[in-house]
Amino acid sequence: MINKVGQSVTCGLTAGIAAVVLTGHILRATPHDRPGVVVAKVALRVAGSPIARSFLGLSIEYGPTISNMIASADGHRRSLERLLNAWGRRNGPPILRIGGNSEDMAAWDLPLVKHHRRAITINITSRFCHNIRRLCQRTGVRLILGLNLGRGSPAMARRWVREALKRIGANHILAFEIGNEPDAYVLTHQRRTGYTLADYESDFARFANAIKPLMPRPGMIAGPAFSCFWLKGQTAAFIRRMHRMLGLVTVHDYPLGIRRAIPQTTSVRYDSVAHLLDRRSSYIYYSIIRPAVIAATPFHLPVRWGEMNSAAGGGDQGISDSFASVLWLTNSLFYAAKAGAAGVNLHNAGAKLCPYSIFRYDHAGQLVPHPDYDAMLLFAAAASHHAKLLPVRIRGGARVRVWATRDTRDHVRVVIVNSRLHHVARVILPAAGYEAAAMVTVTAPDIRSVNMPVWHKRRFGDSKPSVLNMSGLMPIKHTGFSVRVPPTSIYMLTLKRPSGKSGK
Repeated sequence: MINKVGQSVTCGLTAGIAAVVLTGHILRATPHDRPGVVVAKVALRVAGSPIARSFLGLSIEYGPTISNMIASADGHRRSLERLLNAWGRRNGPPILRIGGNSEDMAAWDLPLVKHHRRAITINITSRFCHNIRRLCQRTGVRLILGLNLGRGSPAMARRWVREALKRIGANHILAFEIGNEPDAYVLTHQRRTGYTLADYESDFARFANAIKPLMPRPGMIAGPAFSCFWLKGQTAAFIRRMHRMLGLVTVHDYPLGIRRAIPQTTSVRYDSVAHLLDRRSSYIYYSIIRPAVIAATPFHLPVRWGEMNSAAGGGDQGISDSFASVLWLTNSLFYAAKAGAAGVNLHNAGAKLCPYSIFRYDHAGQLVPHPDYDAMLLFAAAASHHAKLLPVRIRGGARVRVWATRDTRDHVRVVIVNSRLHHVARVILPAAGYEAAAMVTVTAPDIRSVNMPVWHKRRFGDSKPSVLNMSGLMPIKHTGFSVRVPPTSIYMLTLKRPSGKSGK
């Protein structure tokens, strides 16, 4: 349940950029928090790695949450359409995955399913299909639909696939994901003790063979959706053995766990701002998926983070719904892109919206974004115009990450994430031959703020150097720029070549 007291949306693009001094921190500085100069060398002469279109996406559980979001009543669907279209204009229509724990409790037209287990409680209806089809038509969203492997049967999966293709339309469906996190099936009593990878592969093959004849095109089966349990390191092996059945590889993971699940403060997975800002919490979105990308490349299979967020179990208030999560998610998205992932689906909620949800309902019942929405919007802007990710070498950058992209217009965007709690980061960017075109800053009054971040934007044009100095950006003898980035904030600098000059 989200605490709505004192929450408001203050997002806006306003003129001017100001250095913000953060106060009220109750966190202690760490050895990585020391001030110093960060030199970030962007490889401007290389072609870069493409960032997949439709990189951004959401993951939402079956049940009342998604049903309410896509309902035409109360304007919920229109609110969702506006939020999704803001991403789509920049990086292509988002991917919406419907699944999670709920997919192993869901079935099409449940009253007609004979002898189903009591745990199957979610009824997928024709009304749901009508509303989700309408959402796809108005936003261009494509779907990954979860199939009930845990408690269902191939026959149940086949019925839902047949109805989804008929009622929603194959053109709106990217793939059907067989099961959700099978490495947790023993813990959730969906399989007996001793369940092995070979057992799972046998289950997967039975379901895939049951639905494959219904597919109007190849490549519409997704899996294995392994998570952070015993199958975590087996995705590459699964790909090599099962690639003929796959069209999309999906993986899941969370760096932290909610406090009631992991109460030990000494655990690296304990949910706290300090652990969320630790580099390891973002780097897993490179290190875990990279071996899967390498294994999938010979078979031309895309690999996607089908489900991810800051803390498993919905997150904790003041952490997963705070500005600290914006800093974490910005780095995580770029790490996933660096690994070669086809995209990321940020998981939302079950029966109720919870702290890590990207949306909430305001007092008027309208769907409004949480702070993490701005991290995704910033990434979408950096990835716009078919941008490619450029290599960046950083020296002296503890708790400071620098990312860079270049689009088809030869515009370079440099994103600087300063996760230091108390110290300004002075970042030197060698960028000979480029001039500053614009700068965006994303800040909040406090690292634990649950209000929407404040955006400031300034276009420079033919501004005098003194104006740049006032904004925290200073040219360095025509060879680059020096940027002053306040604590716990994000800057995005857009560079372009002077008029009449081009080339890479």
